[in-house]
Amino acid sequence: MGRGQERWLRIVQLPPHAPELNPVELLWKIVKDLLANRAFRSIRELAEAAEAALRKIKKAPHLLRGFLAGTGLALLE
Repeated sequence: MGRGQERWLRIVQLPPHAPELNPVELLWKIVKDLLANRAFRSIRELAEAAEAALRKIKKAPHLLRGFLAGTGLALLE
């Protein structure tokens, strides 16, 4: 099997700009919303807030499933 031809892996080429097809773009949008309109005093404070935002999202499985809902992709559990 050639590169990207493994049975467990399917490579799908996405259009150049299609955030609705890329679940990571939806994740980053929520992280940005959680961090918006805040003034951080240091990079460390920003990093801690970003990590807290990601933990919050991780605790909301409905959000993770929602990221995939419109993409046609599935989350294997």
